[in-house]
Amino acid sequence: MEIVWTEYAIDSLFSLLSFVKSQWGEAKAYDVRIQIQKEVLLLERYPLIGTCLGEKTTSFAGIRTLIIKKKNKVFYSVKGNRVYIILVWDVRQDPKVLEALLNRYLNK
Repeated sequence: MEIVWTEYAIDSLFSLLSFVKSQWGEAKAYDVRIQIQKEVLLLERYPLIGTCLGEKTTSFAGIRTLIIKKKNKVFYSVKGNRVYIILVWDVRQDPKVLEALLNRYLNK
C-alpha cells in the first residue's frame, strides 16, 4: 500500500505540532511527530487496522481512524492500493470542529 498525505492532513499535522510545541516544547513536538509517522507507516501493511468511523449509510462511510497515544487520531481512507491520510486531530479539541472539517473534506 502507498501512503498519500492530503493537503488537509499536512496542514492539520503542522497545526497540531505547532500547538504541542507552544504548550510543551520542541522536544515533545518532535516525539509526537515521530510517533504519528511510526503509526501511519503501519497502514502500509495493515490498512484496515483503524476503526471504521461510519456505517455505509452515513456521510463518513469509508473513513477510518487510527488512535495514537490516546490524544491524537489520524483519519484516513483506503482506496485501491492507496491509503489517503485525511486529517490529524488532537482529541482535546471541539468535536464539532472535527465534524465540520471532515464534511468540508468530503464535499470538496
